[in-house]
Amino acid sequence: MASPRYPEKVVSGGQTGADRAALDVALMLGIPRGGWCPKGRLAEDGVIPPYYPLRESDSRDYAYRTRLNVRDSDGTLILHRGVLNGGTALTLRCARDLGRPVFVVDLEHPPELNTVHAWLRRHHIWVFIAPTTKYLHLQPSCVRLWQGIETPL
Repeated sequence: MASPRYPEKVVSGGQTGADRAALDVALMLGIPRGGWCPKGRLAEDGVIPPYYPLRESDSRDYAYRTRLNVRDSDGTLILHRGVLNGGTALTLRCARDLGRPVFVVDLEHPPELNTVHAWLRRHHIWVFIAPTTKYLHLQPSCVRLWQGIETPL
């Protein structure tokens, strides 16, 4: 039997910037996507558009939504530049608190793709959450990393 393609699903909370970029890149690469969003599909720019296939949580609290996404994922891949803060730092804390595998990638010094693939295999990651620092989707290195992760192993 052939090995499944990594990942089988990308999870995101659907916020503006890189959260939506993760969902958009997954769509572009043919990777299923989903995740939890705050009640009312709340986002900093209003309401999360309906074409993002997200489930509403029982709360409008962003931290609650983040915890659900980390809990329901096999692991967390964080793409960032510089210091982690805000929701990205919260995601890292949630992953550690829940004992979930987490891999932090500084795009200033990205690892070789085989390092990311090894992490995916070692932890049996099929569904992962990929929060990234805002607007990293504008960086070609971020898209190249996503395309490399999507490459069959």
